[in-house]
Amino acid sequence: FSAENNNQTVDLLYLLGVGADELPVSVEELKGSGKFIVYQGSHGDELAAAADVVLPGCAFSEKNSVFVNMEGRSQKGRFALAGPGLARDDWKIIRALSEVCPGETLPYDDEEALQTRLEQLLPSASSMGYVESSQFIPENNWLLTKVMSRGRVSKTPFTPVNYDFHLQGHAVARASQTMAKCSQTLSESRSNFA
Repeated sequence: FSAENNNQTVDLLYLLGVGADELPVSVEELKGSGKFIVYQGSHGDELAAAADVVLPGCAFSEKNSVFVNMEGRSQKGRFALAGPGLARDDWKIIRALSEVCPGETLPYDDEEALQTRLEQLLPSASSMGYVESSQFIPENNWLLTKVMSRGRVSKTPFTPVNYDFHLQGHAVARASQTMAKCSQTLSESRSNFA
């Protein structure tokens, strides 16, 4: 879905963990598109309000997970508390949908089966805490090295582009009264540091 191409052939938009600020169109344009919108996520913002169906997912602190950092190091995240109300792990929601959608039911009945499949697709997921070379950016990719090493270092000091970065791009921060107070305090002092 884009502002230039209304993707007339798309009847359903499935938004998984997407924030309104990550879309190429406004929420108003999305609502007026005539598409059936499914929102799956942990923090309902205006996208959840615009959706025809909301599937409540757990936040990162409410589910087990695997992260791969910029070094290529896989790390496990463990849930700290149970998700509220009807919230479920994202993989469980998708697995349940596979039972009622045409095609095959996904063969993952527990986290162990899901982890096994993840390790098949991403071998670094089996060596938690160790740095693995990237399969996506080969170390001998001379073109990438050439592009990343181009240019001069400027002596111009860094200046903040946006003083209100606390509230932009994150539904949790936008919904927090505490973050609103922090943003107000920092914008008054015109500093990015408390």
